[in-house]
Amino acid sequence: MNPEERSRAQLETHPDQLATSIKAVFEHPKADVLLTWLMDVCSATQTPFDEDPLTMAAAVGRQQVWFALNTILSMDGRDIAACREAVAAWENDIV
Repeated sequence: MNPEERSRAQLETHPDQLATSIKAVFEHPKADVLLTWLMDVCSATQTPFDEDPLTMAAAVGRQQVWFALNTILSMDGRDIAACREAVAAWENDIV
């Protein structure tokens, strides 16, 4: 088994350690910035529908990343809105 396979096996065997690590990262004061970016990149709050099936498949794949992350973080609509509002407030900070 190569290192990639071993690490994947460990993540699958110890989901509690993975969840603890992810939660620790997203407790950082700047986590709202990363979460907002991830929401946008992963199309978390948008439909993945597209006339082009390859574009739609890519969007669905990105959403799966968000869904996996949010399974651990358990963010609801209010949490998502709070992240977006924190980033939107940058406009007031820029001189």
